[in-house]
Parts: sequence; structure tokens; C-alpha cells
Amino acid sequence: MTSAVEREPIDLAVLMDVIAQGDDDAMLAMFRGRTEAERRPAGAYLGPLAAQNWYTTRELPRYDCLVPHAYNDTAFAAVLACCTLTQIKRLKHEHRWSWWSNDVTVEALVDRQPSWTTAWATWALELEAQPSGRNEGLFLLVRKLIRAGVCEPLDTDAYILAMYRANDFWYGCRRRWSHDHRRPPEENEAGRALFLAHRDACRPLRQLLLDDPELLDHEVWRLFDVRGRPSRELYSYPEWGKQWIDTLVAFVDEDRLDRSRMLDATLDALTRDLTKRQAAWFVDLWAALRPTPEERTARQDRLLHLLANPLASPVTLALDELDQLEPTGELDIPSFLTEVEGVLLTQPVAVVRKALRLLDRIARDHPETRTDSHIVVTAAFVHANPGVRDAAITSLGKGPRPLDAPVALAAEANLDGLSPTQVDKVRTLLV
Repeated sequence: MTSAVEREPIDLAVLMDVIAQGDDDAMLAMFRGRTEAERRPAGAYLGPLAAQNWYTTRELPRYDCLVPHAYNDTAFAAVLACCTLTQIKRLKHEHRWSWWSNDVTVEALVDRQPSWTTAWATWALELEAQPSGRNEGLFLLVRKLIRAGVCEPLDTDAYILAMYRANDFWYGCRRRWSHDHRRPPEENEAGRALFLAHRDACRPLRQLLLDDPELLDHEVWRLFDVRGRPSRELYSYPEWGKQWIDTLVAFVDEDRLDRSRMLDATLDALTRDLTKRQAAWFVDLWAALRPTPEERTARQDRLLHLLANPLASPVTLALDELDQLEPTGELDIPSFLTEVEGVLLTQPVAVVRKALRLLDRIARDHPETRTDSHIVVTAAFVHANPGVRDAAITSLGKGPRPLDAPVALAAEANLDGLSPTQVDKVRTLLV
């Protein structure tokens, strides 16, 4: 940025006084319209001070006193207004907190328009994506910079993970509003009043997305692609995860988001390498969408594929949905019998019992498939849980006796997984 009129150099003593008073407007005015050359002396002074002393003393030394810690958000905006990217990156700890994610920081960067804004935003988002990150306001700050044209559009995983926790409360929340016993009571009371006013004015997630409609075209759909990280999952904070589900379902109902695409994306997400909590979120989203019989039938291949998932919640979802296809004759029984065998071998007891009940119904309602169904049931003989093995033996006992020859051969092949008592029970089914 260039200046048509030469201005007086930035007075460092005045700058530090302004920061010490937390005077955002005065600080911004000192930098407004400055060239990089004019900003450089302030950066050379302020950068090393911030890097060396900000968190060792919890206050920032200036010429004749200390900058109160409550105003370090003003100080940080000043750092962004004059320091180099290298100097800024030395403040790794500072980047983990939300206090500086506000319009003052945005204005400082929009006025300066540094060439490194995109690189800085990418780096800061990666810090926020770590377990120690606490900057819930960072995503909204970056979005403001993108919409202002100062930062290029981003599509990194860390950017999407930050959107998980995009929070209007933390964006714009100032440290000076918190209680400080060193300040006069009236200042604390005034800060508390501003804090409450800010809290009451916060937008819900729905409004955040509606106020930035481009998010519905791309970023929202990236939620289905990105794997969560520790403490960066949609169910890391259950209430916030539920708000995401409620908002997305409402947008589908209002035709703001494509329903068919969301159903497909939900099932596709469940086929990826997810954590338990992330998988649980997608399962709950599917349930909240309440798929119709036609939608369920159209996605039978995806549901069958979910039976191979190592996590219990996606397998349970698939079994529940496929269970509803069986009475209508829509269930692809041969494919189901092929896919369900892995469930009987590895899934928890409750999931295996659910699969066995569906196999019982198939054998009862479709006698021509009974032999194949019972052969699959014998796979449960090698399950680690004795209750599952008992349930499989009981399932075989519901059919005609003696067992069909192919079933008897399959049962004999898996007898090694049974206890002596269970072996005796199976042998009674063979005669």
C-alpha cells in the first residue's frame, strides 16, 4: 500500500501508550494507510518484545511501565499491523487463543494487505487444529479476510476443522471484559456489561451460515470428507454437534441443501476411516434425515458396503436399514449373505445378535435361502464371546433337523471355536 502524502514516522512511545490503554481506534489510526517501509521500525521494536515477554511476565514491557495483559488483543492486532511473518510465527502460543479474533485484527490486516496473509492464515489454522487449540473465533476471522479479498480461498483440512467450531461468541470476545482484581470495580462492571451484551448478540450456527452463503456451496460439503482429529470432531462438543445436525436437516427441508446429495455424502463418509465419535455424528445425521423407503432402497449397495465397517455404529445403521427392506422383498439377499459374515466374526455382541435375528427372518421367510443363511450363521462359532456362539447355535436349531449336509459341513469346520458343551449342542443338530 502506498501513501500519497509523506507522514511522520510512528512514535514508538505513543504506540506503546496506546496499546497499554487498549485503545483500538488510536492504534489502528497510527498504522492506517502506512507503507511497509513506514511500518518496519514499529515491527522491529514490537516483534521481539512480544516474542520474548508476552507470556513470561504475562504483561508486555514498554518504555516506562507494563502493558496490562487484558489489552494484549490490541497489542496482537498491532503486531499484525507491522511485524513480519517470521516475527508473528514466534507467537505460537498466542495464536491458540480467541481473544484477538475480532474486527480490530481484521481491520489491521485489511488496511495493511500483506502478501503473507494466506500463508499466515493457513499456519494459524493448523495450530488451532491441534489439541491445544482454543481459538474458536479463528474461522470467522479468516472468512472475513477471504471475503474482503485479503486472503485467498482456503480448502485445507484444518480450515474445515476450524469450521466445526465456528463460534460467534468467541469471535469478538475481548479479554478486557473478564474480571481482573487489579482494576477498579467500575471497570470490571463495565467489562461485564459488554461481555453480556456480546453474548446476547451472538448469532446461532444457522445465521452464521446464512450470512455467508458461499459456505453452503462448498465448505459444508467438505464436512463429509475431512477426518476429525483429537478434540476436533463434530461430537467433541455434543451440543454443538447436535446444532450442526439440526441446522443441516433444516437447510435440507428448506431446499437450501440438496437432500439426495446429503444422504449419499453421509453414507460415503461412513465408509471412510473415522473415529467413533465422528462416525456417531454421521449416524445421527442419517437418522435425523429420516430416509424414505425409496431412498433406502436406492442406496442399498452403500448400506451393504457399510457392513464391512470396523466400527459398531455404522454397522448397526446398515443392519437397521436393511432390516426394513426385508419385509418388502427389496433386500438383495445373496449380497447380504456375502457381506454379513464379517459382522458375525468381529462385531460386538449386540450387533451380532441383531444380524442373527435378520438371518433368522430370511431363513424363515425365504426357505430357498435357508441353507445359505445357516452356513453364514456358522461363522459366529469362532466369535470370541460365548454368548454369541450360543446365539448362533440357537439360530441353527430353529431350522429343520438334521441340518442340511452343506450346513453340517460348515458347522463341523468351525467346531474348534466352541466349548465342549457347545460342541455337544451342535452335534445334536446333526442327527
